Amino acid sequence: MDDIHSILSGVELGLCQAIISKHLFRPKMKVVDHSKHIYSPVYVCYMRRMFTPLLLQETLSVIREEMGNYLVSN
Repeated sequence: MDDIHSILSGVELGLCQAIISKHLFRPKMKVVDHSKHIYSPVYVCYMRRMFTPLLLQETLSVIREEMGNYLVSN
C-alpha cells in the first residue's frame, strides 16, 4: 500500500494492471484500451488519516457515483 515503485515493477513484469498517472509510465508498460471490459478487480486502498485531502475526497466521491454498481466494500 502506497508503494508505487513496487506497483510499477509488478505492472512492468506483467503481474498486474494499474491505473497510474502518465508521468509514471515506463517503456515496458502498455496502455490497455479503456473501452474494453476489465474483469479483474480494482482495489482502492488507503490508510485512515486525520485529514483527507480535498482531491482524494473528490476522487472517491466520483468513483462511488460513477462506479457504485461495481464496488464491493469490505
